[in-house]
Amino acid sequence: MRDRKWMADVLNKFRNIRILVVGDIMLDAYLWGTVSRISPEAPVPVVRVLKKTFNLGGAANVAQNLISLKADVAMAGIVGKDKEGSMLVRSFKKNGIEANGIFHDTHRATTLKTRVIAQDQQVVRIDQESDQAIAGEVNNKLFDYLTRKIPHCQAVILSDYGKGVIHKELLDHVIKLVKKQRVICSIDPKIKNFPFYRDVTVITPNHHEAGLACGLQIDGIESLQHTGKRLLEMTGCAMVLITWGKNGMGLFENKNLFHHIETVSKKVYDVTGAGDTVISVFSLALAAGVKPFDAAVLANYAAGIVVSSVGTASVTPQELSGLVEDRL
Repeated sequence: MRDRKWMADVLNKFRNIRILVVGDIMLDAYLWGTVSRISPEAPVPVVRVLKKTFNLGGAANVAQNLISLKADVAMAGIVGKDKEGSMLVRSFKKNGIEANGIFHDTHRATTLKTRVIAQDQQVVRIDQESDQAIAGEVNNKLFDYLTRKIPHCQAVILSDYGKGVIHKELLDHVIKLVKKQRVICSIDPKIKNFPFYRDVTVITPNHHEAGLACGLQIDGIESLQHTGKRLLEMTGCAMVLITWGKNGMGLFENKNLFHHIETVSKKVYDVTGAGDTVISVFSLALAAGVKPFDAAVLANYAAGIVVSSVGTASVTPQELSGLVEDRL
């Protein structure tokens, strides 16, 4: 029964959850400005930049969502030996996110995504990145850290953005550890690694990724159900949670137990990072002992909050509690 007392108890339990995020760490840069003319050099708008801001992106945004909800969070991944990597590490420490699992790779740049925003609309995005699988000494250091850290966690989130941190050998290593320790494990997937996602607690693709993985197109409830059931068979995961944009999400606990959860957002300004919020809240709630359906409802509420603002965002306990109470 979801009521005010239930919500208060859940939020209180969040504070005691030790959770590890493993994945592709990014820095999100935003150039905010206005457009009043077209360039004489090419048919493109001229953006007059008024300010520049930085946010944690990719797997780092997952960690930010978790720390915002007062969980005990550790981050594991790779950054370059550059100013962006240093900015990220400083930001982790400032926000109370353990950074002992972040290693510097001198052979690659830190992933940087720069978005130019004018009149609250994204004009262009510029990506600085490498998508080669990590290897060598830095890979060994990451494996050693995971071996030491996972037994002390209640949940592990693998945030795969296809930039090289998540690969077959790492997946095999982590899955073996979480199964041995009986630790909750959630995966936010990318298509190229789908053959290697196996036997974890939950996988959380969006409807495009889920459809591609199954060779199907999700265009209604029936195709959503068929896709979810197929993913359960393909992956052997205990659950599948498919995010479906403005249509909400579909939770599959087994072949015969399906829930369609409708979206709660009234205004959608920016879906950047919404998937990060979903996997963060769903995993954290499961680790706190919340039933899967209720955990998915909370994740849906949280996603509805973050898409109502421009740029990557995270939800606070007060915002989540307020929205739940509004819908009692």
